[in-house]
Amino acid sequence: MRVEERERLADEVYARQPNLFASTLVLHRHGATHAPMDVVLNLLLVFHEAMKISGGSWPVISEDLKERCLARVSGRVRFIERLSPQMQAQARLLTILARTRRSREANFRQSIEPGAALAVTDRPAWGPAQIALC
Repeated sequence: MRVEERERLADEVYARQPNLFASTLVLHRHGATHAPMDVVLNLLLVFHEAMKISGGSWPVISEDLKERCLARVSGRVRFIERLSPQMQAQARLLTILARTRRSREANFRQSIEPGAALAVTDRPAWGPAQIALC
């Protein structure tokens, strides 16, 4: 993608998700160098472009929602760090198996009933260790 295209896309992201866009720009205040910031910005641009192509849209992500999500991720990390190495390995394996199963179910449902893939996630099959790895 050319620089002009990235700038146009960045302007779109800023117009639709100013809080998410600003979060990428302030990473340097937290010690991030240019390379990791570029990765995060590229991810945001790709996610935004994918949503446009798919016809989906995000609600505007508020600062409050970002803080709640960050607290949830931090809590998961702290939980995982307290598990024994064996429990961490088991939790990773169970998470992979559960996500693989759900993905296969979604693909199957989509093949027989378009639009039904989203319904697969309404059945949580996760224990505390698996939830911690989301």
